[in-house]
Amino acid sequence: MNKTLLALLLSLALTACGQPGDLTYNEVVTAAFLSNVQRIDRDMEGLINGDFDPGHGAGRGALTKHPGDHIAELEKNLNQVQQLPHSEDASQFASRLSRYYELQIGYYQQLKRYVETTDPAKKETLAQSLATTYQGLRGQPEQILAAQKQFLERASRLH
Repeated sequence: MNKTLLALLLSLALTACGQPGDLTYNEVVTAAFLSNVQRIDRDMEGLINGDFDPGHGAGRGALTKHPGDHIAELEKNLNQVQQLPHSEDASQFASRLSRYYELQIGYYQQLKRYVETTDPAKKETLAQSLATTYQGLRGQPEQILAAQKQFLERASRLH
């Protein structure tokens, strides 16, 4: 919740600085980023609860039913981060977002293999790998928001 509030406040700060290209960039990529942070948290909880195992009913929230579909969405988000016009001030922010999406795509590729695997030993190995990857992803949002804050501060000093 605090991350969402911070992102919204940062969007408002950018509005005040008057860079329309960066404003659009920030709004588009931040909304998708926050959605993906929340989704991976829900999906990891679902993995722990067994929601991705056959015969287990879905738990709370909307889980990624088909990880392959979510991979396509993440690839679209990654392309937006890299291709939407933005100033040089936003380059570190964009770079951190890109890396985060690349790691998330890897996570969902593993999750897809987990869902498709029937061998219990392979499932266990994949579950451990997913947990490790998830732990690596957990610290990323704070770093991304710090890069966003720096970008917005630089942009506001220019105006």
